[in-house]
Amino acid sequence: MSKLVVGGGIAGIYSAILLRKKGYDVTLIERADKLGGLLNSFENEYGDIFDLGTHFIAGTGKPEIDEDVIPRVWQNDWNKYENERAANFFAGSLDDKCIFLDSNKLGKDVHNQGFVEILNLLDLKGQPDSQNAKENLENLYGKTLTEKLFGPILTKLYGESDLTKLDRNAQIRFAMRRILVSTPEITKKLKTIPELDSRIGFHHYLEGASSNHQYYPKSGGAGDWIQKFEKRLDELGVKTIKNTAIESITVSEKKITSVKLSSGQTIDDIDEVVWTIPTHLLLNTLKLEYPKQLPKFRKTIITYFVFDKKPKNQSHFIFCYDPSFLSFRITTYSNWQPDQAERTNRHRVCIETLTDHSFDTTGLEDKLKDELIRMGIIEPDSNILYQNTMISPSGFPVMDDRYYQNVESIKSILFQNVENVKLLGKDSSNAWFMIDVFNEIYQNLNK
Repeated sequence: MSKLVVGGGIAGIYSAILLRKKGYDVTLIERADKLGGLLNSFENEYGDIFDLGTHFIAGTGKPEIDEDVIPRVWQNDWNKYENERAANFFAGSLDDKCIFLDSNKLGKDVHNQGFVEILNLLDLKGQPDSQNAKENLENLYGKTLTEKLFGPILTKLYGESDLTKLDRNAQIRFAMRRILVSTPEITKKLKTIPELDSRIGFHHYLEGASSNHQYYPKSGGAGDWIQKFEKRLDELGVKTIKNTAIESITVSEKKITSVKLSSGQTIDDIDEVVWTIPTHLLLNTLKLEYPKQLPKFRKTIITYFVFDKKPKNQSHFIFCYDPSFLSFRITTYSNWQPDQAERTNRHRVCIETLTDHSFDTTGLEDKLKDELIRMGIIEPDSNILYQNTMISPSGFPVMDDRYYQNVESIKSILFQNVENVKLLGKDSSNAWFMIDVFNEIYQNLNK
């Protein structure tokens, strides 16, 4: 039986591995000239390596998955971290011990009011399911913290001040799974209550940490992971076709039976298609009509620096939640690869910024360096050895009501016309984080 996997990102790669291990004849199609998508790296003229998107590799904690995505033999080339160390900058100060927002920084009156509202919510039973971010946050944290804590941050990140227009889990996509309240001692007692445990966090990254390990190459970048996957696909006998798109599709009795590629090649006798890229592209190729209401996108700007002095803290990531700053996520490579940084004395920092499309990038590097100094991430006298900025106009989709209505409409139209397609990966399903993508694929392809 022949399986066609479309999309050479991590979802397509893992899908192809699973299907081939089950004995199927598998062909993987990727439009770009290499696999991995944003899970790739580039090297500048000085030998500094930066990642294009995803950085660290995390285990799922499930041996049946991890044996394929992070085999032990690969781990010899990686630094292993028991806990990812993430910090956050909010309300004018850096917390390098914890990723979670500290509501204490809002001032005593606002914190106390918000804390009381959280406790009062425990008495409410049978609340209706939240339909949007505002309802969900108010059900979890109350109106005060929704307005004073989450509102300004989500407006910065999504460019949308009306939280009723955002996905109910909008805050989770930006690592805001919990918040800090009260003191570390009181928190330990509060977290014995299940309803509070899921809403509030410990005050130190080592407390309550996940048992799943994180990995990063000892040298090179996250793209090394993809190179290992390419070798694995070849060893398994997966037919990988890169730099090629699907030009047309033949459907018989609601089943895709063959595809013609832009290279002129035809793949026949297809039993099933695993589609891991945006679903509307499949409808376009099938020439099916659908509502052309594609999601709004925020312009994503990634700025790469190399400094002559190491970062002032040991965090792997710093999330900047302060609405007055342009920075969002800062990656400090020196803390992922300390041996290499010490050897070369070149300290790499990457900053991600989300803006609207009218944003003027003039002088951006100087502004971002100033923010790094003000956040306490680099020394004021650090010299820039290298800087570069990349811009993606369609870098991050705004998860609003229009986005999900469009996704569900497209899926409905597709499955009315085609039956032998599985939609997997974050571009084609509801899975967003890498671990969720792996779990979803494993569950769907092992039925």
